[in-house]
Amino acid sequence: MKRTSAGALAALLLVAGCGDEGLTQFFVCYEIDPALVADSTQTRVCVRDDDGAALFGCDGEGALTLGRTGETASQAIVGHGSVTITLEADVVRRVAGGSTTTVTFSQRVQATPLDGEIVDLKLRLTEGCLERPACDAGETCVEDACVPVDVSARCLTPRGTPPSLDCDDPRLTSSCPAP
Repeated sequence: MKRTSAGALAALLLVAGCGDEGLTQFFVCYEIDPALVADSTQTRVCVRDDDGAALFGCDGEGALTLGRTGETASQAIVGHGSVTITLEADVVRRVAGGSTTTVTFSQRVQATPLDGEIVDLKLRLTEGCLERPACDAGETCVEDACVPVDVSARCLTPRGTPPSLDCDDPRLTSSCPAP
């Protein structure tokens, strides 16, 4: 698995909070299925606060090299309180008659970090989510199924601690490697 360049990671780390927030932040793994990797794949990340104001990316910015030839994973620190993080991709697909079309799809997560802790999250774009019908409002496609965008605060755990057994959201992880 190839990771993004140090320059791209440094740009994403601009999302990190500073000042009094200390370690209250998310460590986010961004991933894409190898089946979706192509020179034409374009990925973006958008981070919004709980009022909907853009903190990073959004409005056509926040481009990642994730999804291009060989690039399947990237990471960033999001150091702000309650956030909605969206990983979006434009993928070129073949259609009837041999022509192509660009399909845009995304995965979102909305959560509030634990006070004074780093919490690991994972956003992963899968081919199954690309092929399925859109999820309802307030839901996002995760591992080929629609789930609520919100992550329950009771399911969040400090970095390196697995989520409790009754929290089966695949966006919660304790295995996101440090940069």
